[in-house]
Amino acid sequence: MKKKLFSLLKYIAFLGVGIFLTWWQVSKMTEIEKLQFKESISHAQIKTE
Repeated sequence: MKKKLFSLLKYIAFLGVGIFLTWWQVSKMTEIEKLQFKESISHAQIKTE
């Protein structure tokens, strides 16, 4: 039980750090950069095998 709890806490911590860093970078973007970012994401091609 202790091992599962520790694994869950690690997962939540790393996910939280990732979300925070993404929010931090996006919040520093200008409106033009945000529009360019959204446009790039919408035109990205995802390759699956």
